[in-house]
Amino acid sequence: MFDELPNCFGKAGQNDNKLIYAYDVVWLQGYYHKHPPVSPIAKEIARACENEEDNPIIVFAKIK
Repeated sequence: MFDELPNCFGKAGQNDNKLIYAYDVVWLQGYYHKHPPVSPIAKEIARACENEEDNPIIVFAKIK
């Protein structure tokens, strides 16, 4: 669904023009261990996942 993010099968919410998805930090750490990030945004997300105790990573997807 998103480039360089694992598939997420349940949205956390939405507003007028965005879908909201939450990714667990530990899940993303495992994903990026197997699939190293390439794009700048994916590298930024991977850096945000360095601490397992952090809150989930929230992704906002604009609806076209």
